[in-house]
Amino acid sequence: MNTGAMTHRMTANSNQSTSFSYSRSTEMQTMYEALAREHLRQLHEDARRRALVSQLASANRWRLLERRAHNAYRRHAERAERAAQAAVAH
Repeated sequence: MNTGAMTHRMTANSNQSTSFSYSRSTEMQTMYEALAREHLRQLHEDARRRALVSQLASANRWRLLERRAHNAYRRHAERAERAAQAAVAH
């Protein structure tokens, strides 16, 4: 019975040399390596996705800051213009 692990079989020659069958073990190793590659690929994909999300969030923060600065500048300019008109009117 082969359970998927490395099998050990004694041969019938005089020095009782041991032979091993690695076929099932090689299959498991190949499957493990494929799983490890897939896991690594997923980690890289997740890292790229997090980097993109971070860049987009940063761009949104800068856009909001730019809009706030522009609105503050516009309000300041309007107040300054009204103050100048009021000073001329008096």
